[in-house]
Amino acid sequence: MRGALTGSGSLVAPLIALAGIGLTVYVALNVIVEGDQRFVLYAGIVLAGVIAALQWRVMTVFLLIAICFEGTLLRTYWTLATTVLFAKAVVAAGLYAGFFIELARRGIAPFRSLPFLVPAAVMFGITLVQTVNPWIPSPIVAVIGFGLFWGFVPMYLVGYYLVESKEAVIRLLLILAVASFPVTVTGIRQYILGPEAFTELDAEVLNDFAFWWIGGESGTRYFRPPATFTFTMGFGLYLLSVLPIFFGLLGAGLSAAKRVVVFAAGGLALVGMMVNGARSFYVLAGLELLVMLVMLRGGRQRAGFVLGGVLLLAGVYPFTWDMFVDRVATIPGNISLRLNYMLQTGPAIALSSSLVGHGAGTATAAARRFSNEVIFPESYWLKLLWEYGLLGTVVFLVLVSMMFWASIKAQRSIRDVRLRWVGVGLLAAVAGGVLNVFVAGPDFTPMNVYFWFFAGVLQRLPELDDSPDEGADVQATAAPRPSRHAAEARDP
Repeated sequence: MRGALTGSGSLVAPLIALAGIGLTVYVALNVIVEGDQRFVLYAGIVLAGVIAALQWRVMTVFLLIAICFEGTLLRTYWTLATTVLFAKAVVAAGLYAGFFIELARRGIAPFRSLPFLVPAAVMFGITLVQTVNPWIPSPIVAVIGFGLFWGFVPMYLVGYYLVESKEAVIRLLLILAVASFPVTVTGIRQYILGPEAFTELDAEVLNDFAFWWIGGESGTRYFRPPATFTFTMGFGLYLLSVLPIFFGLLGAGLSAAKRVVVFAAGGLALVGMMVNGARSFYVLAGLELLVMLVMLRGGRQRAGFVLGGVLLLAGVYPFTWDMFVDRVATIPGNISLRLNYMLQTGPAIALSSSLVGHGAGTATAAARRFSNEVIFPESYWLKLLWEYGLLGTVVFLVLVSMMFWASIKAQRSIRDVRLRWVGVGLLAAVAGGVLNVFVAGPDFTPMNVYFWFFAGVLQRLPELDDSPDEGADVQATAAPRPSRHAAEARDP
């Protein structure tokens, strides 16, 4: 075995099992049980976690798709918000359990090869210490804060060991391209509905969606409608993660039919980005485009990429151009306000937090349920300052910088032409996540999954340069290029 955990068996059986579980839970909730239905619902969630442990490869793909609808579920079934979050945690925990059990069974020690092991270990220790900070209003807040920070970091390792060949990488990204159609359509539909869909919610529910704003008079609260929140943040972060991947696939030597699917997915996602209400994502998407243009080698490739972007813009012009131009025109003012906010509040937060901070989770929406003396800053690095202090903020920035530098080196080490385009797309997506630290941060769904997962897949690509394509006659005899992971990934 090389540096990946090769799969076994067909995917049909586990997919049928998942469908059967879903149907069983639905029937139990709507037909069999007439009283309290929570027991059946939670039993189904736990069963899904067990399946995730037994079939972690399948559930990885399932999680990458299902996580995109978390905002929609929270918005539609707001009374089951705790259940939705619990289901996400159980599936992720089961997936990690199955993954690490298989690593241990095969004698693989993944942590030794992490390019950012030292800052990650230091930051993990700081986070653990901050879960017992006396300033935390409730242990639940500490658990939520810890989960937000570390809940999906293991997806880096999952992404690295999941892919075992060039074809496996491209197939995985094609699945995400196909899955993007319902995700993007749902996001655009949420934008069209707007906040008017929530006018009948009572005051207590609306209050749950209000953020604590520390700009101006401390403690002043403002209301951000749930529709705007779920669309601009969750959906915008999703597009920021996958748009570069779709464009990277266009240079991966796909068949004509697959290129049409990817081109359509990218075009629809671009429409979603243009009608998105968060101006910050316009800027970040532009920076991702700049990264792709810089990293693509060859004038013809760059020219083709730019031409494709122009054609996409021309295709959506009649529907979204006026809205897009109107929001782009307000970007300078929005950036100025954000910079002023950071300059005004950053020093105050740094001084009040000093080196130790106020504890994990104290700058999250959940903390408002237990105390009014909490903040919810709009910038992730200010959130880090408040929760983990100056020391934790510096360590986290070092961690992200080392991970990004390792991603750059991995992309520049790719020799295969097909993988080179994919690598550029993955690098642009990771760059968007790194830059997003100054806006929303990599702990916000669904970027908290895609950010770490794509970084792990990208780190794997250089070792697939000499791997044969699936189905090739030379598959049994081709020797893989030695790598730093070869010794630990060899079968015992």
